[in-house]
Amino acid sequence: MAAQILHRPLLIFASCLCADAASIPLVEVAPVGPQNARQKSVVDAFLHGWNAYRSHCWGQDELLPVSQRCTKEFGGIGVQIIDALDSLWLMGLETEYAEAEAWVLQNFSLDVNISVSVFETVIRVVGGLLSAHFLSGNLELLQHAQDLGNRLLKAWRYGPVPYELVNLQTGEVGAREPELGSSLAEVGTVQVEFEVLSAATGDARFRARGGHVMDFLGSLLEERGGLLPIMMRPEPPLQWTNARVTLGGRGDSFYEYLLKQWLVTNRTEHRYREWYRTAVDGIRRAFVGQSRPSNLSFVREVGSVHELNDLMPEARRWHWDAQSALQQNTTGMVIVMQPGYLADSDLVDGKEDAGSSTDDDS
Repeated sequence: MAAQILHRPLLIFASCLCADAASIPLVEVAPVGPQNARQKSVVDAFLHGWNAYRSHCWGQDELLPVSQRCTKEFGGIGVQIIDALDSLWLMGLETEYAEAEAWVLQNFSLDVNISVSVFETVIRVVGGLLSAHFLSGNLELLQHAQDLGNRLLKAWRYGPVPYELVNLQTGEVGAREPELGSSLAEVGTVQVEFEVLSAATGDARFRARGGHVMDFLGSLLEERGGLLPIMMRPEPPLQWTNARVTLGGRGDSFYEYLLKQWLVTNRTEHRYREWYRTAVDGIRRAFVGQSRPSNLSFVREVGSVHELNDLMPEARRWHWDAQSALQQNTTGMVIVMQPGYLADSDLVDGKEDAGSSTDDDS
């Protein structure tokens, strides 16, 4: 297995869908495992947690480290094992990887009557199975990912926005808080994994479902200056159910995945890059400020889209000082950074094209 870990090619995806995974361009994987003392410390820390999970909760979904209790939030399908497969491989932990992969091949079953988070299941289980498949070449892992993807597609019922929860056995859909519906981060953080699943299997439905979400939200992103509220109902017509606008929970990874979706299409679908730039420009104008008198850069959130208008005009940032903040309703988190940490060019123009893109629209 050591030779496979060191030399197995890794798949890099183009924008086309490929029925035969072998037709996707290949590059060689760099040697895996710790290469210096600091990396060795990282592996040791990982093994501390891994061995605790293996001792107390092997085969279950998660270990609660303080109580040493186990969870079956996903029906006991071994989420922690699947989520860690690529890390085990890349850290060069051959024995641990072989044991974990063997458990998946022998025990993984989706015949569980439980409703799971579509978002969490996509990024942790579909993503984990796909990553392990592309590192190891094991087709059974890809088959498991496709089976799971088929079950998750049932979360799309009435339009482009999926439900938060889907039952893996019955296909029943729902939400933890039905009055709120689905979150921006959840519905906008499945596209990369579904894009890759379509590329690997030739089944275009996964890419199409994720794309429907972005077709819908991308147009709204342009209309609203790059920032969107965090909660919406999955049934048409669109209704925002929580007006908070934030880079924190329920909003965060939507903006992150805009850029990743451009990258995973081999930088060919430029609308994702443009949406990312629109979002970053909105973040810079509405969320990034500088404190007085210390001149620290910071990021905040706002209670509603209407409150964004109070943070404009668009051409300049707003400022904050401790005294005036006492009289303001500045809800949400604040992240403070050193002076000069964020430059305009870093946020909007970026360096993503440097040395590797042949785009002519920069």
